Amino acid sequence: MDPEHGLVSAAQRGDLEAFSRLIQIHQERIYALAVRMTRNHHDAEDITQETFILAYRKLKGFRGKSSLGTWLHRIAVNLCLSRARKKRPSELDEEMIPRIPDRENRTRIEVQAQANQLKESLASAVAKLPPRQRMCFLLRTQENLKYREVSRLMKCKEGTAKALYHQALGNLRKDLSAYVEESHAI
Repeated sequence: MDPEHGLVSAAQRGDLEAFSRLIQIHQERIYALAVRMTRNHHDAEDITQETFILAYRKLKGFRGKSSLGTWLHRIAVNLCLSRARKKRPSELDEEMIPRIPDRENRTRIEVQAQANQLKESLASAVAKLPPRQRMCFLLRTQENLKYREVSRLMKCKEGTAKALYHQALGNLRKDLSAYVEESHAI
């Protein structure tokens, strides 16, 4: 039996202390997921809070077919996708716009800065992916989930999850190849 089962049962009966303990157990993981998906700490805090508010409201309907962590993960993913659909392009962080350092007189600091820039460009490219591709890519690469788990969380067929992941890779290759060509032109 799942060690959280007792806490879940108590929380379902209205025990706020048990629910508070469940929040303590899962909030770091939910917050980390939300930060990776939204790339914004403020949004991630909001989504983490919304996840637990929604979980509390729907906890009586939780049947335990999956672990509580998986159920909370799915709620957070849905909230992130919903927020991504609502967010307009003008709301993107300006710091995501790639800046390429000069190639003259490179020092270690400049090389590190370029490495950081590549990291930012990758993050920016991931942020530009369509929501379902981004979700699939992040679940596979950041959460290390298998296609079967990704398809279950995204409520799609396993083949669809594979296709979304490979489409995301193709889009990232295109976006980052433009970055590489730009950086070599300077």
